[in-house]
Amino acid sequence: MQDNALHYKVISPAKVEVADTIQKTDLEKILAPDSLDVLESFHPEKLEPYMPKILVITAERQHTRKRMPLGTRDEIAHKKKGDQLEKDAVIAHYESVIAVTDKYSLGNCTELATQVFDYVLTEAGPDVRVEIFYINGGDHVFAVLNRDPASDPSNPMTWGSNAVICDPWADLVYPAEEYAGKLKDYWFDGKKNQVRDIKHPQKLAASPRYNTGYFREHRNLNNLVANFTEASQKLIKQIQAFNSDLKEEKKRIVSKYNPQDKKAQIIETKNNLLDNLVGELVKAMEVKVNEIKQKIILIDKKDYQKEYRNIKLNLNEELKAFHKKSIGHLSFSQSDTTSLFSKRWPTNKSISDTQKNIEEAVNRANKAYFRRHR
Repeated sequence: MQDNALHYKVISPAKVEVADTIQKTDLEKILAPDSLDVLESFHPEKLEPYMPKILVITAERQHTRKRMPLGTRDEIAHKKKGDQLEKDAVIAHYESVIAVTDKYSLGNCTELATQVFDYVLTEAGPDVRVEIFYINGGDHVFAVLNRDPASDPSNPMTWGSNAVICDPWADLVYPAEEYAGKLKDYWFDGKKNQVRDIKHPQKLAASPRYNTGYFREHRNLNNLVANFTEASQKLIKQIQAFNSDLKEEKKRIVSKYNPQDKKAQIIETKNNLLDNLVGELVKAMEVKVNEIKQKIILIDKKDYQKEYRNIKLNLNEELKAFHKKSIGHLSFSQSDTTSLFSKRWPTNKSISDTQKNIEEAVNRANKAYFRRHR
């Protein structure tokens, strides 16, 4: 690998063409001239025997082969942690990697292979299989297409004639049976990339669950709807708990003083606002859930994975709107706070019971909110 390889461009999974057969003229239509060198081992006339369904990654080189900048690992982790609509840790991490690498348009071999995986999953349709592989005992990650599921993951010679290795970090796509001499292990010495042959005890291994079989089962639109419903209900319950605390304080004030007490009236007004808010959120949640369920019914099978992020974005925007609408209700206005915290006997040096109880209720509500939604 050349010394300045860190700054080279790599083939981006920006487009995928899938066909039962492909001729040289078709190949030239979908590939830019400068990408043909990437497929130098992949002669067009020999493509058909290798894959009944042929996947070609174009030369729209949008992602730079470059080490991830400082802080991006933390950004990926933060996105994963804050994702309320992904309960599956593998898929949550995957979605975070795609989002961050798209943002910076660069990545190491892991991120670039994940981009290949993503494009096959979302664009190639349900008949093409892809997996993420790594070198156990080494430091390299790549994608494998159409491996025979019954084969030995550590031995590419058993993967079948349809299996293809796509190595975006190395700018190579070739039949798996040609891996010897082409598939290399990489390492970074602090200044430049180094390349070395794969030697015992190093061996190839498939990343657990990073395969289209697992993702097509678990990256599920109905799961998004269920998780959206659960997140919305948690927010609603949180508001109801806050309102319940306030009602208890109002009850205490009324029993000690009278229903016309100013503090009791302020709290009652807040109770009514919160009751109305809960009703609005419940209705909006039900409308959104029904809307998305109808959309899911109409999605074609081949577009199912492609539509996943659109549906997720739609639900996330609705959830954000719920949060924005709710956060202002988890406290009192300045004027109401002044009235609620005023002392009935100015000479009393301790804070009032109302102030103590209201502060505790507000703190509980906001602590729960920021723990769940930030």
